[in-house]
Amino acid sequence: MRLLGWAESLGGTHIVNKGEGTVYLTACNFNAQNWSNQHEWKLPVIKMEKGTLQIMNSRFQDKGSKPDAHIYLGENVKSAVIIGNSVEGGSLRVTNKSRGDVQIIGNVKE
Repeated sequence: MRLLGWAESLGGTHIVNKGEGTVYLTACNFNAQNWSNQHEWKLPVIKMEKGTLQIMNSRFQDKGSKPDAHIYLGENVKSAVIIGNSVEGGSLRVTNKSRGDVQIIGNVKE
């Protein structure tokens, strides 16, 4: 798996996965406070180009910004489970271009 991280090195995206493996994210807090003024929200918080994503019980703090997508799933993503996450001040935004099995359930607004 090739996993890159943190927003400053990725121009605004927190996580980019270009590998074939599985990315597990549990109880994460994605906070836009320190960098939302420095980066455009046209970039997703999590960008999956390949592999599998399992994200649960995580929180997105937009701090008044509205990203085009919190999570981007590219065409080569095999599968994704996005369950039980929350977004401060809005709905979870997912761009799904995957041809695989994607389950998005139980996500809430705060």
